[in-house]
Amino acid sequence: MMDAEEKEDVKSCAEFVSLSKTRIEQCEKELEKMKNIIPFDQMTIEDLNEVFPETK
Repeated sequence: MMDAEEKEDVKSCAEFVSLSKTRIEQCEKELEKMKNIIPFDQMTIEDLNEVFPETK
């Protein structure tokens, strides 16, 4: 029989797993973006600013 603490632990773990799956999906999207960009040594400043808007 599970006590209240165990139930809370199971709930916390399930929430962590769910949030982790979301983070993994975001990281996989970012990785896919990185795989598809022009190599840095072939980029123009415009290409760089398009791929990494924070560099403007």
